[in-house]
Amino acid sequence: MNTTRTARWSAAILATGLVVGMSACSSGSGSGSGDAAGLTVLIASSSDAEGAAVKAANDAWAQENGTTVDTVIASDLTQQLGQGFSGGNPPDLFYMSWDQFQTYASNRYLEPYAEDAGNADAFYPALTDAFTYDGRFYCEPKDFSTLGLVINTDLWAAAGLTDADIPTDWASLRTVAEELTTDGVTGLSFGPSTPAWGCS
Repeated sequence: MNTTRTARWSAAILATGLVVGMSACSSGSGSGSGDAAGLTVLIASSSDAEGAAVKAANDAWAQENGTTVDTVIASDLTQQLGQGFSGGNPPDLFYMSWDQFQTYASNRYLEPYAEDAGNADAFYPALTDAFTYDGRFYCEPKDFSTLGLVINTDLWAAAGLTDADIPTDWASLRTVAEELTTDGVTGLSFGPSTPAWGCS
């Protein structure tokens, strides 16, 4: 896919709106033969309503630009994306999480369209950093989520901890977790989404 075609598409993808550091990326393996052949867009969706909204936005863009868009809602985005690349038939555009990005970028599977969009300053630096490889900004982040640390204040006080002990880095988090851990209490627990807390 050529950069011009990809850069135009970034606006359509980002306009659809949508978890930690997801981005709209483009494969660099397209033929560059123009828009007449249509585009395939692979997305993840948290609901039928979201999927319908993305499809409607893509269809509207396609009609305006005289092309077609096949919006594919993945049942397993990671698996389907990997199969597309390994089979030599990746989608033209797709959602990609930050924890997958480096692998795909280092293998030259992605087109760095975002560096030509001229809007890197519109994103939080942490988001542009997450989708930058070898000094090149590849993919425009479409959203991100925030994570919070919930403290049981009764247990916190019982352990002799104060506001001054609220952790500000991994080392201090480990310290207070150890202080809070007793025979009957686990001092720190995470949800099942490893990529989410791994980048916090």
